[in-house]
Amino acid sequence: MAGYRREWLAGLLRTGELVWAGRPGPGRELLVAFLFREDLPWLRAAYPPEPPELPRPAERLREALEEKGASFPVELSGELGVPTAEVERALWALARAGLAASDGLEPLSAGPPPQRPGKLKPWPGGRGGWALLPRPQALGEEEVEKLVRLLLARYGVLSRGILRLDGAAVPWGRLYPLLSRLEWRGELVRGALVQGLSGAQFAREELLARLEGEAGWTILPACDPAAVWGAGAPFPLSHPLDPGWRLRRAPGNYLVLRDGLPILAVEAWGERLVGLSDLTLEELEAALSLLPELLAGPARRLRIRTWNGQPVRGSEVEGLLVKLGFSRDPNALVLYRRY
Repeated sequence: MAGYRREWLAGLLRTGELVWAGRPGPGRELLVAFLFREDLPWLRAAYPPEPPELPRPAERLREALEEKGASFPVELSGELGVPTAEVERALWALARAGLAASDGLEPLSAGPPPQRPGKLKPWPGGRGGWALLPRPQALGEEEVEKLVRLLLARYGVLSRGILRLDGAAVPWGRLYPLLSRLEWRGELVRGALVQGLSGAQFAREELLARLEGEAGWTILPACDPAAVWGAGAPFPLSHPLDPGWRLRRAPGNYLVLRDGLPILAVEAWGERLVGLSDLTLEELEAALSLLPELLAGPARRLRIRTWNGQPVRGSEVEGLLVKLGFSRDPNALVLYRRY
């Protein structure tokens, strides 16, 4: 994001205007959402964390936080009579379970605490105060309407299949009457808006013109709400050579779209490329030309190893990628970020 400064987000967390909430990511990683504090109760109800199986140290820590309230790791260490490093590992477990969060960005920047911490290098994520997140409460009608408006803003078109993809803990039967009332009031339109989505579909009328006018090329994270393709999504994708292949909607995976339709899958931060349709040489070059945009994010280099499951070296796309600035490694093609 142009002009973004990390201290702005850190300041909103320190003042309590924002709060972050986690859930399990790959391995010991943490997936995070940032929420306005006033929205936290109903969003926790709409997306409740799954009941965790916490290790005993994390259970003890949870009980201590319930009793003491917001605390620093060193305070919890003294309260429980255990090393601070053990407290930090338990806090990370509570964060991954969606039960606790800190008032800063330090844990998110530092990543998981070491399983066997060294004596001379403390975990930098242990700074700041930690507190339990509020328990999910029942959703009232006002909160359900907030959820509907959030889903419409997130996906544009709302249907039973989109709700299933989103994972909100609210049945379609509870949203449908509200969506119908919004249609009667002229706020929404209903119809067969997107081919392939079954059942009733609702959208704002101003979105329809954008759907009809959608054109051009774009690259989109596979876990973006706008990406409705892949494993568990309404629209499956198929590999031309591997019937069992599925694109995971996970960080590091991307889709290249042409006129709103996926034509190229990018997996593992660019290590694997999968063509999803037959393309002319010009179309393939246009799709590949979007790959350098991935270097605008956290990645410092793209290392492409395979094309449609085969080594990229010697493949039909090698020359096109070299033309785009990729260099040849023994088993890959590499593009470095330019500073």
